[in-house]
Amino acid sequence: MKQIIGLCLLLILYIAAFPQKSNLTSQQYKEDFEFLWKTIQSDYCYFDKKQTDWLKVKEYYQPQFDSIKNRNEFISLIENVIYELYDDHVGINKNIPNSFRLVPTSSDLYVEWVNNKAIIKEVRKGFIADKADIKAGMEIVEINGVLIQDAINSILPKCLKRKDIEADNWSLRKLLAGKHNEPRVIKIKYNNDIKIVELDKAIGGVVDSFYKSALSYNSKIVEAQILEKNIGYIRINNSLSDNKLIAKFDSVLNNLKNTDGLILDLRETPSGGNNTIACGILGRLVNKETPYQKYLFPNTGSADGTRITVGSLDLIVPRGEFIYTKPMNVLVSHWTGSMGEGIAVGLDGIKRATIIGTEMARLNGGSEGSVELPNSKISVNIITTKIYHINGLPRELYKPNILVDFIKEKSTKSNDLVLEKALIFLKQKIKK
Repeated sequence: MKQIIGLCLLLILYIAAFPQKSNLTSQQYKEDFEFLWKTIQSDYCYFDKKQTDWLKVKEYYQPQFDSIKNRNEFISLIENVIYELYDDHVGINKNIPNSFRLVPTSSDLYVEWVNNKAIIKEVRKGFIADKADIKAGMEIVEINGVLIQDAINSILPKCLKRKDIEADNWSLRKLLAGKHNEPRVIKIKYNNDIKIVELDKAIGGVVDSFYKSALSYNSKIVEAQILEKNIGYIRINNSLSDNKLIAKFDSVLNNLKNTDGLILDLRETPSGGNNTIACGILGRLVNKETPYQKYLFPNTGSADGTRITVGSLDLIVPRGEFIYTKPMNVLVSHWTGSMGEGIAVGLDGIKRATIIGTEMARLNGGSEGSVELPNSKISVNIITTKIYHINGLPRELYKPNILVDFIKEKSTKSNDLVLEKALIFLKQKIKK
Protein backbone atom coordinates (compact mmCIF):
# COMPACT_ATOMS: atom_id res chain seq x y z
CA MET A 1 0.00 0.00 0.00
CA LYS A 2 1.43 3.35 -0.97
CA GLN A 3 1.83 5.87 1.81
CA ILE A 4 0.02 9.01 0.67
CA ILE A 5 0.95 11.76 3.09
CA GLY A 6 -0.96 14.99 3.72
CA LEU A 7 1.11 18.15 3.31
CA CYS A 8 0.23 19.51 6.71
CA LEU A 9 1.61 16.36 8.33
CA LEU A 10 4.96 17.27 6.80
CA LEU A 11 4.76 20.95 7.64
CA ILE A 12 3.20 21.18 11.09
CA LEU A 13 6.72 21.24 12.58
CA TYR A 14 8.28 23.06 9.66
CA ILE A 15 9.81 25.87 11.68
CA ALA A 16 12.40 23.55 13.22
CA ALA A 17 12.46 20.77 10.65
CA PHE A 18 16.01 21.40 9.40
CA PRO A 19 19.08 23.20 10.74
CA GLN A 20 19.79 26.63 9.30
CA LYS A 21 22.08 26.59 6.26
CA SER A 22 24.55 29.35 5.40
CA ASN A 23 23.76 31.71 2.56
CA LEU A 24 24.44 30.45 -0.94
CA THR A 25 25.62 32.16 -4.08
CA SER A 26 23.17 33.77 -6.48
CA GLN A 27 23.87 30.96 -8.95
CA GLN A 28 23.05 28.28 -6.37
CA TYR A 29 19.76 29.96 -5.55
CA LYS A 30 18.91 30.09 -9.25
CA GLU A 31 19.78 26.42 -9.61
CA ASP A 32 17.38 25.56 -6.79
CA PHE A 33 14.62 27.59 -8.45
CA GLU A 34 15.25 25.84 -11.76
CA PHE A 35 15.12 22.45 -10.04
CA LEU A 36 11.87 23.35 -8.28
CA TRP A 37 10.25 24.73 -11.42
CA LYS A 38 11.12 21.62 -13.48
CA THR A 39 10.02 19.23 -10.72
CA ILE A 40 6.63 20.91 -10.36
CA GLN A 41 6.23 21.02 -14.13
CA SER A 42 6.80 17.27 -14.42
CA ASP A 43 5.24 15.95 -11.19
CA TYR A 44 2.42 18.24 -10.03
CA CYS A 45 -0.82 16.57 -11.05
CA TYR A 46 -3.44 19.32 -10.77
CA PHE A 47 -2.47 21.70 -13.57
CA ASP A 48 -5.61 20.52 -15.38
CA LYS A 49 -7.81 22.34 -12.85
CA LYS A 50 -5.64 25.43 -12.43
CA GLN A 51 -5.36 28.61 -14.47
CA THR A 52 -1.64 28.82 -13.69
CA ASP A 53 0.59 29.60 -16.68
CA TRP A 54 3.64 27.67 -15.48
CA LEU A 55 5.85 28.87 -18.35
CA LYS A 56 5.02 32.44 -17.43
CA VAL A 57 5.93 31.66 -13.81
CA LYS A 58 9.48 30.93 -14.94
CA GLU A 59 9.67 34.08 -17.04
CA TYR A 60 8.28 36.22 -14.23
CA TYR A 61 10.30 34.90 -11.29
CA GLN A 62 13.62 33.73 -12.71
CA PRO A 63 15.09 37.27 -13.12
CA GLN A 64 14.18 38.05 -9.49
CA PHE A 65 16.63 35.41 -8.25
CA ASP A 66 19.53 37.51 -9.60
CA SER A 67 19.16 39.92 -6.70
CA ILE A 68 18.76 37.35 -3.90
CA LYS A 69 21.26 38.13 -1.12
CA ASN A 70 20.39 35.70 1.65
CA ARG A 71 18.40 32.64 2.62
CA ASN A 72 15.40 34.54 3.96
CA GLU A 73 14.97 36.42 0.68
CA PHE A 74 15.21 33.11 -1.15
CA ILE A 75 12.53 31.50 1.03
CA SER A 76 10.22 34.47 0.55
CA LEU A 77 10.60 34.30 -3.23
CA ILE A 78 10.14 30.52 -3.33
CA GLU A 79 6.94 30.95 -1.33
CA ASN A 80 5.68 33.38 -3.97
CA VAL A 81 6.51 30.88 -6.72
CA ILE A 82 4.53 28.15 -4.96
CA TYR A 83 1.62 30.53 -4.34
CA GLU A 84 1.12 30.64 -8.11
CA LEU A 85 -0.48 27.19 -7.75
CA TYR A 86 -2.96 28.50 -5.12
CA ASP A 87 -2.89 25.05 -3.56
CA ASP A 88 -2.79 24.65 0.23
CA HIS A 89 -1.43 21.13 -0.19
CA VAL A 90 1.83 22.36 -1.74
CA GLY A 91 4.51 24.07 0.34
CA ILE A 92 8.00 24.09 1.80
CA ASN A 93 9.30 22.94 5.17
CA LYS A 94 10.65 26.37 6.14
CA ASN A 95 9.22 29.72 7.01
CA ILE A 96 10.51 33.15 7.96
CA PRO A 97 8.94 35.64 10.38
CA ASN A 98 6.84 37.36 7.73
CA SER A 99 5.64 34.15 6.10
CA PHE A 100 1.91 33.58 5.97
CA ARG A 101 0.60 30.90 8.28
CA LEU A 102 -0.46 27.51 6.97
CA VAL A 103 -4.02 27.02 5.79
CA PRO A 104 -5.99 25.19 7.10
CA THR A 105 -3.74 24.13 10.00
CA SER A 106 -3.03 27.63 11.27
CA SER A 107 -6.17 29.45 10.18
CA ASP A 108 -9.29 30.19 12.19
CA LEU A 109 -11.60 31.76 9.58
CA TYR A 110 -13.12 30.22 6.49
CA VAL A 111 -14.01 33.10 4.16
CA GLU A 112 -15.25 33.33 0.57
CA TRP A 113 -16.01 36.11 -1.87
CA VAL A 114 -19.77 36.54 -2.18
CA ASN A 115 -20.96 39.33 -4.49
CA ASN A 116 -17.53 41.02 -4.14
CA LYS A 117 -17.69 40.86 -0.35
CA ALA A 118 -15.46 38.82 1.93
CA ILE A 119 -18.03 36.82 3.89
CA ILE A 120 -17.16 34.55 6.81
CA LYS A 121 -18.67 31.10 6.27
CA GLU A 122 -17.29 29.34 9.35
CA VAL A 123 -15.27 30.19 12.46
CA ARG A 124 -12.94 27.59 13.94
CA LYS A 125 -14.34 26.63 17.29
CA GLY A 126 -12.10 27.37 20.27
CA PHE A 127 -9.51 29.41 18.40
CA ILE A 128 -8.64 33.10 18.29
CA ALA A 129 -11.44 34.41 16.04
CA ASP A 130 -14.02 32.40 18.00
CA LYS A 131 -12.76 33.85 21.28
CA ALA A 132 -13.01 37.31 19.73
CA ASP A 133 -16.73 36.63 19.09
CA ILE A 134 -16.45 36.61 15.30
CA LYS A 135 -19.48 34.93 13.67
CA ALA A 136 -20.43 33.37 10.35
CA GLY A 137 -22.20 35.88 8.13
CA MET A 138 -19.98 38.81 9.06
CA GLU A 139 -18.24 40.72 6.27
CA ILE A 140 -14.54 41.55 6.52
CA VAL A 141 -14.03 45.05 5.16
CA GLU A 142 -10.37 45.73 6.02
CA ILE A 143 -7.32 43.97 7.39
CA ASN A 144 -4.59 46.00 9.08
CA GLY A 145 -6.04 49.23 7.73
CA VAL A 146 -6.15 48.12 4.08
CA LEU A 147 -9.35 47.45 2.16
CA ILE A 148 -9.67 43.70 1.79
CA GLN A 149 -9.99 43.93 -2.02
CA ASP A 150 -6.65 45.73 -2.15
CA ALA A 151 -4.94 43.65 0.53
CA ILE A 152 -5.24 40.36 -1.37
CA ASN A 153 -3.10 41.78 -4.19
CA SER A 154 -0.05 41.09 -2.03
CA ILE A 155 -0.62 37.36 -2.34
CA LEU A 156 -2.82 36.89 -5.42
CA PRO A 157 -1.09 34.75 -8.12
CA LYS A 158 0.57 36.90 -10.80
CA CYS A 159 0.75 34.36 -13.62
CA LEU A 160 -2.80 33.20 -14.32
CA LYS A 161 -4.11 32.60 -17.83
CA ARG A 162 -7.43 34.09 -16.76
CA LYS A 163 -9.21 35.10 -13.57
CA ASP A 164 -10.17 32.21 -11.27
CA ILE A 165 -12.48 32.64 -8.29
CA GLU A 166 -10.67 29.72 -6.63
CA ALA A 167 -7.45 31.76 -6.71
CA ASP A 168 -9.29 34.77 -5.26
CA ASN A 169 -10.75 32.68 -2.43
CA TRP A 170 -7.41 30.98 -1.76
CA SER A 171 -5.71 34.37 -1.51
CA LEU A 172 -8.40 35.68 0.81
CA ARG A 173 -8.09 32.78 3.25
CA LYS A 174 -4.29 32.93 3.19
CA LEU A 175 -4.35 36.65 3.88
CA LEU A 176 -6.75 36.25 6.79
CA ALA A 177 -4.68 33.47 8.33
CA GLY A 178 -2.12 36.23 8.84
CA LYS A 179 1.65 36.33 9.12
CA HIS A 180 3.71 34.87 11.96
CA ASN A 181 5.07 38.25 13.04
CA GLU A 182 2.09 40.48 12.37
CA PRO A 183 -1.06 41.02 14.44
CA ARG A 184 -4.37 40.80 12.60
CA VAL A 185 -6.58 43.83 13.00
CA ILE A 186 -9.79 43.41 11.02
CA LYS A 187 -12.73 45.67 10.36
CA ILE A 188 -16.01 43.77 10.46
CA LYS A 189 -19.39 44.76 9.06
CA TYR A 190 -22.55 43.03 10.24
CA ASN A 191 -26.16 44.24 10.04
CA ASN A 192 -24.89 47.72 9.09
CA ASP A 193 -22.77 47.89 12.25
CA ILE A 194 -19.01 48.22 11.91
CA LYS A 195 -16.43 47.25 14.50
CA ILE A 196 -12.68 46.82 14.59
CA VAL A 197 -11.34 43.63 16.15
CA GLU A 198 -7.74 43.18 17.29
CA LEU A 199 -7.67 39.41 17.08
CA ASP A 200 -4.54 38.71 19.10
CA LYS A 201 -5.90 40.60 22.09
CA ALA A 202 -8.51 37.85 22.38
CA ILE A 203 -5.89 35.57 23.95
CA GLY A 204 -3.45 37.94 25.55
CA GLY A 205 -1.92 40.08 22.83
CA VAL A 206 0.83 37.71 21.70
CA VAL A 207 1.60 38.32 18.02
CA ASP A 208 2.08 34.70 17.02
CA SER A 209 -0.25 33.33 19.64
CA PHE A 210 -2.00 30.95 17.28
CA TYR A 211 0.14 27.96 18.22
CA LYS A 212 -0.41 28.51 21.94
CA SER A 213 -4.14 28.59 21.27
CA ALA A 214 -3.95 25.36 19.26
CA LEU A 215 -1.88 23.62 21.92
CA SER A 216 -4.33 24.41 24.69
CA TYR A 217 -7.37 23.50 22.59
CA ASN A 218 -6.01 20.16 21.37
CA SER A 219 -4.33 18.99 24.57
CA LYS A 220 -5.47 15.36 24.09
CA ILE A 221 -5.02 13.44 20.86
CA VAL A 222 -8.41 11.77 21.26
CA GLU A 223 -11.38 12.35 23.56
CA ALA A 224 -14.48 10.24 24.19
CA GLN A 225 -17.69 10.26 26.21
CA ILE A 226 -21.21 8.86 26.23
CA LEU A 227 -23.86 11.40 25.25
CA GLU A 228 -27.62 11.33 25.71
CA LYS A 229 -29.58 8.24 24.61
CA ASN A 230 -26.45 6.08 25.00
CA ILE A 231 -24.69 7.58 21.99
CA GLY A 232 -20.91 7.29 21.95
CA TYR A 233 -18.76 10.25 20.94
CA ILE A 234 -15.12 10.19 19.81
CA ARG A 235 -13.24 13.35 18.86
CA ILE A 236 -9.83 13.15 17.18
CA ASN A 237 -7.70 16.22 17.83
CA ASN A 238 -5.35 16.80 14.89
CA SER A 239 -3.47 13.57 15.50
CA LEU A 240 -3.94 11.47 12.36
CA SER A 241 -0.15 11.35 12.00
CA ASP A 242 0.48 10.37 15.63
CA ASN A 243 1.45 6.70 15.94
CA LYS A 244 -0.06 6.61 19.43
CA LEU A 245 -3.52 7.34 18.06
CA ILE A 246 -4.42 3.77 17.04
CA ALA A 247 -3.95 2.38 20.55
CA LYS A 248 -5.78 5.38 22.05
CA PHE A 249 -8.64 4.93 19.59
CA ASP A 250 -8.88 1.23 20.45
CA SER A 251 -9.03 2.07 24.14
CA VAL A 252 -11.84 4.63 23.89
CA LEU A 253 -13.80 2.48 21.42
CA ASN A 254 -13.64 -0.44 23.84
CA ASN A 255 -15.29 1.78 26.45
CA LEU A 256 -18.08 2.59 23.98
CA LYS A 257 -18.70 -1.00 22.92
CA ASN A 258 -22.23 -1.13 24.32
CA THR A 259 -23.46 2.22 23.03
CA ASP A 260 -26.37 2.33 20.56
CA GLY A 261 -24.70 4.65 18.09
CA LEU A 262 -21.43 6.50 17.50
CA ILE A 263 -20.39 10.01 16.49
CA LEU A 264 -16.85 10.36 15.14
CA ASP A 265 -15.80 14.02 15.23
CA LEU A 266 -13.15 14.92 12.63
CA ARG A 267 -13.70 18.66 12.69
CA GLU A 268 -10.28 19.32 14.19
CA THR A 269 -8.00 17.31 11.88
CA PRO A 270 -6.48 19.96 9.56
CA SER A 271 -2.89 18.69 9.49
CA GLY A 272 -3.30 15.52 7.50
CA GLY A 273 -2.00 12.11 8.45
CA ASN A 274 -1.19 8.77 6.85
CA ASN A 275 -2.98 5.71 5.55
CA THR A 276 -1.71 3.36 8.22
CA ILE A 277 -3.43 5.28 11.00
CA ALA A 278 -6.55 5.86 8.90
CA CYS A 279 -6.86 2.16 8.15
CA GLY A 280 -6.26 1.38 11.81
CA ILE A 281 -9.32 3.44 12.70
CA LEU A 282 -11.45 2.23 9.81
CA GLY A 283 -10.57 -1.39 10.51
CA ARG A 284 -12.52 -1.21 13.77
CA LEU A 285 -15.66 -0.03 11.96
CA VAL A 286 -16.16 -2.53 9.10
CA ASN A 287 -16.72 -6.29 9.24
CA LYS A 288 -15.26 -7.23 5.87
CA GLU A 289 -12.40 -6.22 3.61
CA THR A 290 -13.46 -3.33 1.43
CA PRO A 291 -11.83 -0.57 -0.66
CA TYR A 292 -12.51 2.92 0.63
CA GLN A 293 -10.72 5.34 -1.70
CA LYS A 294 -9.16 5.42 -5.15
CA TYR A 295 -5.82 6.81 -6.32
CA LEU A 296 -4.53 7.93 -9.69
CA PHE A 297 -0.82 8.56 -10.24
CA PRO A 298 -0.88 10.60 -13.48
CA ASN A 299 2.87 11.13 -13.90
CA THR A 300 4.22 7.62 -13.40
CA GLY A 301 7.27 6.94 -15.56
CA SER A 302 7.61 3.76 -17.60
CA ALA A 303 10.91 2.06 -18.41
CA ASP A 304 11.25 4.01 -21.66
CA GLY A 305 10.44 7.34 -19.98
CA THR A 306 6.83 7.55 -21.17
CA ARG A 307 4.46 9.17 -18.68
CA ILE A 308 1.47 6.97 -17.88
CA THR A 309 -1.35 7.01 -15.35
CA VAL A 310 -1.48 4.21 -12.79
CA GLY A 311 -4.44 3.61 -10.49
CA SER A 312 -4.94 1.76 -7.22
CA LEU A 313 -7.43 1.25 -4.38
CA ASP A 314 -6.91 1.51 -0.64
CA LEU A 315 -8.31 -1.45 1.29
CA ILE A 316 -9.73 -1.55 4.82
CA VAL A 317 -9.05 -4.80 6.69
CA PRO A 318 -11.12 -5.53 9.82
CA ARG A 319 -9.08 -5.75 13.02
CA GLY A 320 -9.28 -5.64 16.80
CA GLU A 321 -11.19 -7.41 19.58
CA PHE A 322 -14.56 -6.52 18.08
CA ILE A 323 -16.03 -4.55 15.19
CA TYR A 324 -18.27 -1.63 16.04
CA THR A 325 -21.36 -2.07 13.84
CA LYS A 326 -23.93 0.33 15.32
CA PRO A 327 -25.14 3.39 13.32
CA MET A 328 -22.57 6.16 12.87
CA ASN A 329 -22.30 9.83 12.05
CA VAL A 330 -19.08 11.62 11.12
CA LEU A 331 -18.73 15.35 11.83
CA VAL A 332 -16.64 17.46 9.45
CA SER A 333 -15.70 21.11 8.98
CA HIS A 334 -13.46 23.31 6.84
CA TRP A 335 -10.68 22.12 9.18
CA THR A 336 -11.14 18.48 8.24
CA GLY A 337 -8.11 18.14 5.99
CA SER A 338 -6.36 15.56 3.85
CA MET A 339 -6.47 12.22 5.71
CA GLY A 340 -9.42 13.47 7.75
CA GLU A 341 -11.19 14.03 4.45
CA GLY A 342 -10.14 10.57 3.35
CA ILE A 343 -11.68 8.90 6.40
CA ALA A 344 -14.96 10.80 6.01
CA VAL A 345 -15.19 10.17 2.27
CA GLY A 346 -14.26 6.53 2.78
CA LEU A 347 -16.97 5.92 5.38
CA ASP A 348 -19.48 7.57 3.07
CA GLY A 349 -18.32 5.50 0.11
CA ILE A 350 -18.83 2.19 1.90
CA LYS A 351 -22.15 3.48 3.30
CA ARG A 352 -20.96 2.98 6.83
CA ALA A 353 -21.75 6.46 8.17
CA THR A 354 -23.69 9.64 7.49
CA ILE A 355 -21.43 12.66 7.09
CA ILE A 356 -22.64 15.91 8.67
CA GLY A 357 -21.09 19.40 8.55
CA THR A 358 -19.71 21.93 6.11
CA GLU A 359 -17.60 21.26 3.09
CA MET A 360 -14.17 20.08 4.21
CA ALA A 361 -10.75 21.63 3.57
CA ARG A 362 -10.90 20.40 -0.06
CA LEU A 363 -7.17 19.70 -0.16
CA ASN A 364 -6.00 18.34 -3.49
CA GLY A 365 -4.75 14.78 -3.57
CA GLY A 366 -1.69 13.53 -1.75
CA SER A 367 2.06 13.13 -1.87
CA GLU A 368 4.35 10.15 -1.65
CA GLY A 369 6.97 12.29 0.06
CA SER A 370 8.82 15.56 -0.38
CA VAL A 371 11.64 16.56 -2.72
CA GLU A 372 14.76 18.39 -1.57
CA LEU A 373 16.24 21.39 -3.34
CA PRO A 374 19.89 20.44 -4.06
CA ASN A 375 21.69 23.50 -2.67
CA SER A 376 19.49 25.00 0.06
CA LYS A 377 18.30 21.55 1.22
CA ILE A 378 14.80 22.94 1.66
CA SER A 379 12.13 20.27 1.24
CA VAL A 380 9.09 20.87 -0.95
CA ASN A 381 5.86 18.89 -0.86
CA ILE A 382 4.42 18.47 -4.35
CA ILE A 383 1.07 16.80 -4.93
CA THR A 384 1.62 13.88 -7.28
CA THR A 385 -1.44 11.76 -6.58
CA LYS A 386 -5.13 12.35 -7.26
CA ILE A 387 -7.50 10.91 -4.67
CA TYR A 388 -11.14 9.99 -5.25
CA HIS A 389 -14.27 8.85 -3.49
CA ILE A 390 -14.84 5.19 -4.30
CA ASN A 391 -17.60 6.33 -6.71
CA GLY A 392 -15.06 8.30 -8.77
CA LEU A 393 -15.78 11.79 -7.43
CA PRO A 394 -12.59 13.80 -6.74
CA ARG A 395 -12.18 13.93 -2.99
CA GLU A 396 -11.89 17.71 -2.95
CA LEU A 397 -15.36 18.04 -4.54
CA TYR A 398 -17.14 15.92 -1.94
CA LYS A 399 -19.96 17.47 0.10
CA PRO A 400 -21.42 15.96 3.30
CA ASN A 401 -24.71 14.07 3.23
CA ILE A 402 -26.16 16.70 5.58
CA LEU A 403 -24.64 20.06 4.66
CA VAL A 404 -24.64 22.72 7.37
CA ASP A 405 -24.79 26.45 6.56
CA PHE A 406 -23.77 28.53 9.58
CA ILE A 407 -25.09 31.72 8.02
CA LYS A 408 -28.61 30.42 7.41
CA GLU A 409 -28.88 28.01 10.35
CA LYS A 410 -28.49 28.72 14.05
CA SER A 411 -28.21 26.39 16.99
CA THR A 412 -31.34 26.21 19.15
CA LYS A 413 -30.10 24.17 22.10
CA SER A 414 -26.34 24.54 22.27
CA ASN A 415 -23.40 26.34 20.73
CA ASP A 416 -22.62 23.34 18.51
CA LEU A 417 -25.04 23.18 15.59
CA VAL A 418 -23.30 20.28 13.83
CA LEU A 419 -23.29 18.04 16.90
CA GLU A 420 -26.89 19.00 17.58
CA LYS A 421 -27.92 17.88 14.08
CA ALA A 422 -25.95 14.67 14.44
CA LEU A 423 -27.66 13.74 17.69
CA ILE A 424 -31.12 14.34 16.22
CA PHE A 425 -30.32 12.27 13.13
CA LEU A 426 -28.71 9.41 15.04
CA LYS A 427 -31.50 9.14 17.61
CA GLN A 428 -34.04 8.84 14.79
CA LYS A 429 -31.94 6.17 13.09
CA ILE A 430 -31.55 4.18 16.30
CA LYS A 431 -35.35 4.17 16.82
CA LYS A 432 -35.83 2.53 13.44
